[in-house]
Amino acid sequence: MELLSALPQIQNVEVMGTQPPAAGLTPEAGGSTLLVTCKEGANVDGLIARTLVTGGVDLVYLQPEQLKLDDAFLQLTKGIVH
Repeated sequence: MELLSALPQIQNVEVMGTQPPAAGLTPEAGGSTLLVTCKEGANVDGLIARTLVTGGVDLVYLQPEQLKLDDAFLQLTKGIVH
């Protein structure tokens, strides 16, 4: 997704999957799930949604990824486990 990749606050954009269009709709009515990784410390409040909508993308849903407990532990301990 070039719209997001061009932003300096964005580290990576990955297409995770696509949804087929609902019955009776054109193929363009399907959707994609994107995983957007931001650079550490980057303030992207509203930036992702605003960029997609301004670029003509019909944004239906935006959800921050929830950190899993084991990932949070590894981040806090920097992966050091005794």
